[in-house]
Amino acid sequence: MKRQCMALNVVIAIIGIVCFSPLSYAKTMPSGFSDLVKNSDLIVIANVFEIKSQGKSMPGMASATVNKIITGHSENELLKIRWNGIAITELDEWIVFLTKDSDSGEGHYRPTYGARSFWKIEYAEIKDKECCSQFVVLRQQVGMLEFDSSLLSEQFTYINGVPSNKNPIKVRGLLMDELVTYIEKERQAR
Repeated sequence: MKRQCMALNVVIAIIGIVCFSPLSYAKTMPSGFSDLVKNSDLIVIANVFEIKSQGKSMPGMASATVNKIITGHSENELLKIRWNGIAITELDEWIVFLTKDSDSGEGHYRPTYGARSFWKIEYAEIKDKECCSQFVVLRQQVGMLEFDSSLLSEQFTYINGVPSNKNPIKVRGLLMDELVTYIEKERQAR
């Protein structure tokens, strides 16, 4: 009886170690931003005008119009983007990194790296400029990527949903002009 009790305690201890070890909380390793650029068929600034989502960790779809193609080619000005899990969360301007969805036909795309492929565009106050510049805040998904440190900066940024008396907020992120130039150089280097 004593041996059975001792064996049971050992099994419970092993289960406890496995369940509560740091390995059980491991997140996916960040990937390099240059890999995201390299593996995308299409990178665009798009205006998302429709979102159909069933909730977190569920399939979703967005419709968007292309404002600017940064790299790649699309015959359509209208994009249909499908994903699984958390992705595009609100209507507005986004920079999106996409691969062709060969199962659905022309104009249909999927994210290159899941949620890390969708970056909400905000507006930052930049010194010596008349008003605002497009800026991507390093939110969790975007922050998981490894960036060239020269791309990162801190700017006073207007963020939707923040009370007007608190806006703009100083946040870390990427200026769109510099980001677009970097992406174009990365693609030409391949």
